[in-house]
Amino acid sequence: EYYPVHYVEPLKRNDALFGFDLSSIPSIKKVIRESRDSERIMASEKFKYLQDNQNNAGIFVFAPYYETKTIPVTLENRRQNLNGFLVGFYRVGEMMNQMVQPYQAKGINLVVYDADAASGNDKLYGEPLPNPRREFKNLINFSDRNWFLLWQGTDEFMGGPKKKSAWW
Repeated sequence: EYYPVHYVEPLKRNDALFGFDLSSIPSIKKVIRESRDSERIMASEKFKYLQDNQNNAGIFVFAPYYETKTIPVTLENRRQNLNGFLVGFYRVGEMMNQMVQPYQAKGINLVVYDADAASGNDKLYGEPLPNPRREFKNLINFSDRNWFLLWQGTDEFMGGPKKKSAWW
């Protein structure tokens, strides 16, 4: 089984990925197979991108598509009729900065961990504070992976936000 990358956009920033066989990485090959067999959109664990440093590590998200107009019902038919995957690579730091930072009240800290990571390299975003005044923890599902969110409040936040925010 080979899963080479046939199309990359934008090519300038992702040229090292063009032609790369994603199945050559065992942890990603496992996600590819699970996505194909279950017909679900699935994400990989944190992966150091081929041309980036560790700070730009991200995740791959795989969406299988099949030759048939409808998703094949049986596992055997899904395997036989797989046409490929739509794949997105998300640099988690950039993604979280765009989604959360504009709305984050002063004195609030967010750390995101991959609760399903087998590699032990589970921190996806942020740095935990040593002695926060308050903590709130929750688990979310992101493309079939469990992410653990740790929200921390400092003394600066304890007076409350000074403006309406999307925190709530």
